[in-house]
Amino acid sequence: MALYYLKESDDGGTPAAPTALVKPKNVSSPILSIAFGTIILLATFVQLLGLTWPLEERLLKVLPATWITKVHGVENFGPKIALLEMSPGEEAFPAMDVAMALRGLGKLHPSRIMIAGKVTSDKESEQLLLGVLSTLRAEGINVIKSQAPTEAARYHCIPLCRYDPPNFFHLGTHWVTLPGSISDKEQGCFLPFDLHSSGTSQFTPESLQLFAKTAQGEVVGSTWWHVIEEEVAGKETGVGIESPSTKKQEILWLLGGRLLLIPNRSPLVLTADGSLRTKASSPINSSSLEDFLLHAEQKERGEPTSSYDTAWNDALVILGKKSDQPFLSILQKLASKLAWKHLPWSTQLLLCTACIGLLVTGQYCNGITSLIIALFLMLGTLAAIASSLSHGILFPWLTPAVTTLFLIISGLPRKRNSGLVT
Repeated sequence: MALYYLKESDDGGTPAAPTALVKPKNVSSPILSIAFGTIILLATFVQLLGLTWPLEERLLKVLPATWITKVHGVENFGPKIALLEMSPGEEAFPAMDVAMALRGLGKLHPSRIMIAGKVTSDKESEQLLLGVLSTLRAEGINVIKSQAPTEAARYHCIPLCRYDPPNFFHLGTHWVTLPGSISDKEQGCFLPFDLHSSGTSQFTPESLQLFAKTAQGEVVGSTWWHVIEEEVAGKETGVGIESPSTKKQEILWLLGGRLLLIPNRSPLVLTADGSLRTKASSPINSSSLEDFLLHAEQKERGEPTSSYDTAWNDALVILGKKSDQPFLSILQKLASKLAWKHLPWSTQLLLCTACIGLLVTGQYCNGITSLIIALFLMLGTLAAIASSLSHGILFPWLTPAVTTLFLIISGLPRKRNSGLVT
């Protein structure tokens, strides 16, 4: 619709014929485009660093339980963890008790087992324990146990690439130095409780000690780290846990000694001593060794124990003490976070570039075009989220959401000049 204004003659006579006004082109301010683009880039890095997880966790809990079970095979999109409480008040677990516990667990088919403590050794019980461990490995059940921190200890190598920025930006690390060296063993880790009891590491119920180093500066993983490593490797295949000899070794990056980048997973922020500190979540299912052996005996006699067996079947079982509950609760929360895969960083940065391109296109077109682009971007994002959730992937929703908001703002109608008539 053309716009006109009335032009009066200079001599006060009859006004001349109306002259058509050319509608000005809707050109957005370059400063506004730069500001919007910068905010979109910041939103991308917020998503890359996993800072949106608390909100995503709440939203995921609203989803129907059947969706989560279909994707991950377990409830609450995380591993099932159970604690088998060994004899309290002892510095080390008797090898005979550990052997009996492992023998009973082998009949309940857990996904993997971790021994969170030292094990005493004597000739008779040690032979029995080695035989039970061999049987579990033959059945595909991986048992994670620690190495004693001595000069003869041999630890498994962790494929960790480290980058420390200049001293001005470097926050500094104070990792514990362990005796021993790195070897090509399939499994070898240290027990954080050894460091806590010896006073070489600060004990806190809200942290998981993940890393230490040897005298040569080589990175050593703790038992907690190897549990996390197995969990991430197992989720890649979707069918159980791969053995350490066959699982793919992913390269990890540690930036500034604090930010741990796991491929296609949410990054982890570490403390200066190489631990992960967070608040515990819900309590973990636990049972004493006496109750467990009693139910194992009832199972051997053919008595029904299906309700009790469910707690151990396909679960990560920790052989530890009752005081280990806070650590296992943190482990549950961490594993639930790492259970969801993410798009690679390159793909997320490419998505950011595409969103900035759509924003610039919408700002240099008319308002209707900008709103149409916003509508299609919103619908495409919702479709991508629904599709990715079915494959256990969290789609980076924050970047397109912010872009959609800015496109709507750019497409809102502006006030017209009141002196114009049609």
